Amino acid sequence: EHMILQMIVWETAKTNFYNVLHISQLFLITGSCDNKKKTFIGAIKQYKHGVSGDIYACGDDQLVIEKFTYDGLAPDAFFLVGTGSDTPNSDGIILPYPFHGKFYDFEDIKVPILKAYDGTQQPIVLELPTGIKVSNLRWISVWCRQFEINFGDFVFVNDEPATVETTLYTG
Repeated sequence: EHMILQMIVWETAKTNFYNVLHISQLFLITGSCDNKKKTFIGAIKQYKHGVSGDIYACGDDQLVIEKFTYDGLAPDAFFLVGTGSDTPNSDGIILPYPFHGKFYDFEDIKVPILKAYDGTQQPIVLELPTGIKVSNLRWISVWCRQFEINFGDFVFVNDEPATVETTLYTG
């Protein structure tokens, strides 16, 4: 489930014989996840900068990170996922946060950089690019591009996210 907020800017321009109405739109896409679609995957293993959090799949096209912590001190950190190798490396796919409807190449300097999080903020919802599913992922990392360092990661077991079995007790 996606929620799209739309801001419309109206501008009138005078031309030769008539007024022309120009409309420009800015879309800010914020994700949300129906708890019925949310499946616990695992916890981020911390290496540096206090990175931690619990990772959930929301269907097969979003990841949700709850209780995320990160000190925000690295100059060039973002979420990175991989579908090929078993260990995090720079050959991954950037999952920009906050997400504004655009994905970035690894070299793009306009990638949103992560700020500090203390675990009390709203869950982080990460959109996956078209053609990439949660079931394709091998790992997720908080990666610093400038220093090529993995601050924290989760490596998927057996190419698939873990599932949590629930039992309904009627008593």
